[in-house]
Amino acid sequence: MKEEKDQIKIFKHVMQCITFEYRGYSIDRIAITIVNYIVLKNFRLPWISIRDIFLAVSFKAFGDRKVNALMTFPSEYSSRVDYLEIWDFVKNQVEDKDSHFISYPKVFSINIRHYARVYRIVKRIKYLRFSQKRDLWVSLVMFLNAIDNAERNLKIRPRKYVSFYSCQWAENLLTQFFKKRNIPTYNLQHGIFSFQDRNFAEYSINCIINSDYQIVWGELSKNELNLRKAGSVLIGGYPRKTNFTSLKKPVAKNCYVFLSKKNFDSENKKLLSILSIVNTKNGNDYNFYIKLHPSLNYLKYEKIVQSDNFSSRFRLLENGLSVDEILKRGGIDFCISVNTTTYYECYVNGIVSLRYEADSFHKFYSIANDSFMNAIQLEALIKRVYDFSPIYFDTKKISQNLNYVMGYDINNYASILNEQSRLENISNGLN
Repeated sequence: MKEEKDQIKIFKHVMQCITFEYRGYSIDRIAITIVNYIVLKNFRLPWISIRDIFLAVSFKAFGDRKVNALMTFPSEYSSRVDYLEIWDFVKNQVEDKDSHFISYPKVFSINIRHYARVYRIVKRIKYLRFSQKRDLWVSLVMFLNAIDNAERNLKIRPRKYVSFYSCQWAENLLTQFFKKRNIPTYNLQHGIFSFQDRNFAEYSINCIINSDYQIVWGELSKNELNLRKAGSVLIGGYPRKTNFTSLKKPVAKNCYVFLSKKNFDSENKKLLSILSIVNTKNGNDYNFYIKLHPSLNYLKYEKIVQSDNFSSRFRLLENGLSVDEILKRGGIDFCISVNTTTYYECYVNGIVSLRYEADSFHKFYSIANDSFMNAIQLEALIKRVYDFSPIYFDTKKISQNLNYVMGYDINNYASILNEQSRLENISNGLN
C-alpha cells in the first residue's frame, strides 16, 4: 500500500509539472495515458524512439470533405477483437461518416523551441529515472509537433467527432482540435465505469472526460459520471446484438473462466488455486476453459495449468477470440470472472456468472448473489447453479439489473449520432 501511495504521489507531481497549454491545447490531458504508463505501470514505451523528436504525426490522410461524423479508433487497440466489435456496432448505426484507424503516419519536423521548452519542464520533475524522463520528453515534443501538424493539415469538416477513447493521446488531441472549432465531440464507452480511490490511475483517466458528450451503456455509468459532474452523459445502450430472455439451465459441468488484466496477476493465480481445490474435492468433475486477458502472458499461464497442481480439466482458450465469440459457442454451464465487465456479458448471453471478489478489485454492481472469496463459498455457489432455483437466480430481477448496468435492450446510437439535433435527442429522453 505504501508503494502505491508513493506512485500516486509521483503521478500527481508529474501531472502538475506538465500542466501547460500550447496553441489552446491542454498538454496534461493529451499526456495522461503516457504518464500512467511511465509512472504507475512502470512501463517502457517501445513505440517511443529518440528520432520521434524530429517527426510529427500527420493528419493529411483525413481528407477535407464535409461529413456528418468523423469516427476514429486507435490502431494500438486493433488486436482487441472485443473493442473492434464495439466500434463496428456503433459505426454501422451512423450515416454519412468517415471512419479512420489512427495509424500515426509521420513527417519530418524540427522545432528547436519545442525541445528547449519541454526540456525545461521535464528537468523540474523529481523521482523519475533518466529513461522515464527521456520517454516523457520525447512524448511531449511529439505531441507539440502533432498539434502543429493538425493546425496546418487537418481539413476534414465533420458535424460531429466520435472518439473510441478520448483519453488516448491522439484522440484527445483530436477532441480538443474539434472543440476549439465548436464541433460537438462524443466519446464511446468500452467497459463499465467503476470508481474507487485505491486505483488512482484508472480513476484519474476515466474522470477526465474530455468530450462534450460521453455515451455510456446504461443508467449505472450515467449515474456514476453525473455524480462526478463529468459533463453531458447520454445512454447509448449495450453496443452488441443481444437476445437475453432467460438463464440457460446447466446440463454438463463446463465452466468458462475469464481472467483479469496484468495488474491483477496475483488475484488471477489465487482464483486458479481456488478452482483447483474445488475440483479436486469434487473428483475433478468440472471442465475449466480459461480465457486470458490480452495483457497476460499465455506461455506463463499455460505452464501454470500444466503443473502438478492442476488436472487435465484445466485448459487455456486460444488467443484472438472475443468474449462474444466464446459465449456464443454454446456448451457453457456457468462462468467465473475476475474483475471484468465479462461478468455482465455472460448474464446478457443467458449464462449464470459467478464473480471472484478481492479487496483490490473495482466495486461491481451485483446482478445476483453470486460473488465468492474462497473455495468454500465457491463450492456453495456452484451447488446453487445446478439447483437452478429462482430463489438465487431470478430471471426478472436479473433482467432489470442488466438493463440498469448494461442497457442490454437499448440502442440509441443512430438517434444520437445521425443528423438528428441535440434538442430532438433531449425531447426523446436520451439525456
